[in-house]
Amino acid sequence: EIDLQDLFIEIVESLRDQLGRPNLKADIQLERPTIWGINQQIETVFLALLRNAFEASSPGQTVLIKNFNKERATQFLIEDHGSGFPEDRPPSEFFQPFISGPEKKDHEGIGLTLAQAFVELHGGTITIESSTGQGTRFFITLPSRD
Repeated sequence: EIDLQDLFIEIVESLRDQLGRPNLKADIQLERPTIWGINQQIETVFLALLRNAFEASSPGQTVLIKNFNKERATQFLIEDHGSGFPEDRPPSEFFQPFISGPEKKDHEGIGLTLAQAFVELHGGTITIESSTGQGTRFFITLPSRD
């Protein structure tokens, strides 16, 4: 069982240090405080998504981290208000290795690829909604054990 509140706080603190942005803001709203899964893989999923969200966000913007109880599943929303992905590129393209959005930084470009693989290994799905200038929303759905 993974404690989500602790996980998200640890990831945000880590990204503040890694990105050199001590004022990163996250609004964490959890209906379900725990999930089942392989801790390292789930952490990798949310680290990749939150890194993308914070890199896309301007100073002072808040990234939303939220989950919802659904029938036999938990759905997560990671939302930023950055520049969004270009509308002429299909969102599925960003799950391919070494493809990046407009905020490409000096890292491998495999974060979303790993996130998708680990979500699917847990029997879940991950989708993107994005438009230029409007930010990006990642939806992750993971099956519940109960």
